[in-house]
Amino acid sequence: MRSDVPLSLVVVASLELLAGSKSSSGGCALRTHRAVATLTCLLVLPACTAGPPPAASPPLSAAPQSLEESMVASGWYRVAPEADLVTPGGHVRVTGLSDVVATGPDTAWAVGYYADAYDEPRQGVLLRMDGKRWRIEERLWKRFPEASDTGMGGIDADGPGNVWAVGNAGVGDNEEDAPFALRLDGHTWRTIKPLGEGKNRSLSDVAVDGSRVVLTGKRWEYTDDGPSFTPILLSWNGKRFYKQEFERGGSFDAVDAGAGHTWIAGSRTPEGCTGSRPAIWHRSSPQEPLVKMRLPAMGAGALRGILQKGPSDVWAVGEAGTGWRCGGGGVVRPLVLHWDGVSWKQAELPGGQGSLHSVTALGSDDVWMVGSSERNSWGVMLLHYSGRRWTREFLAVDGSVEEQWNEYALTSIPGTSGLILVGSAGAEDSEEAIVYRRR
Repeated sequence: MRSDVPLSLVVVASLELLAGSKSSSGGCALRTHRAVATLTCLLVLPACTAGPPPAASPPLSAAPQSLEESMVASGWYRVAPEADLVTPGGHVRVTGLSDVVATGPDTAWAVGYYADAYDEPRQGVLLRMDGKRWRIEERLWKRFPEASDTGMGGIDADGPGNVWAVGNAGVGDNEEDAPFALRLDGHTWRTIKPLGEGKNRSLSDVAVDGSRVVLTGKRWEYTDDGPSFTPILLSWNGKRFYKQEFERGGSFDAVDAGAGHTWIAGSRTPEGCTGSRPAIWHRSSPQEPLVKMRLPAMGAGALRGILQKGPSDVWAVGEAGTGWRCGGGGVVRPLVLHWDGVSWKQAELPGGQGSLHSVTALGSDDVWMVGSSERNSWGVMLLHYSGRRWTREFLAVDGSVEEQWNEYALTSIPGTSGLILVGSAGAEDSEEAIVYRRR
């Protein structure tokens, strides 16, 4: 759940990592809306013509500025300690959280799971914040008592009376996948199974645009060369779902929607897992076809999060690098792409390895992304774009941060200048969910 500017106007704002070690999935991004056109022309592009650029298409960064070497994030504080996560059924230690959405200063939801041990089945949970206290609102084993495991990966809302979450349950003797959606109408959570019954299907993310809701997922089959995936797009018009399947080899991992537009971020694997490339799909209205967009050449990688701030201001985040494979590995660097209404441009970021999982924004000149870096195992990596420069910070959390294990998500809090960060710290049996808030 989840904005762009001409890349030809980008200049690098450099930044080095602090000593330490550290390093998930979903994404973050950056955006700007102001810069000096004359300086940009002198610094970046011989073909830049006289006169200021359009206000809607500002540069991704201004002239290089001297930045401190790794900053320690400030203004964040931890909320929702384990003791607060109590239900009428007893105490539950939440293990990890994968997505979060806020609809006001005192109302937010997050989804994730708990498990008795890392090699034991996972059971999905849905948390709600009322005021300053978080509580477990839904435990999925109650909705799917015959499921061997359950989990939720995406949640979105445009108000307290219109909240959607998606997940998957393993049911039956063969632990068949049973994708589902939960819908809150302001009073009651209802279970919906938009893909019906069957095997080898899952839902990954959801985006709410008023009465219109978009869900993404996939269907797969096993071949001699390994699993083959078919992306699925589900559209809810307020009364019923419409299902579309797309060319095999794609992966719809994150979706955002607004003003009739739909944006999907993920990857394409035309040559197998090692040939995976970042990919973005778009349609400008529910009646238009979904089109794969042209992106800059950037090598192997994937996108894990996407954010629309406007039809001409969209951000996508993820990772790219050498030796990258679908299941992780290789040397990867954070990847940020921005759409200015004309083309996608790749932002030049502070140096360093890592991956971005999620992106949110408080305004065109106040964009935040979260992820991990293998060089800093003590903190979560945050990138911030101020409209003039990039900065990188590390938020120290109670536990280690593992690039291939922990996952993070960000959301802005409407009506405030605050943010909420969710995820987990630690690995295997020491993993524990975290919730942080920024004033």
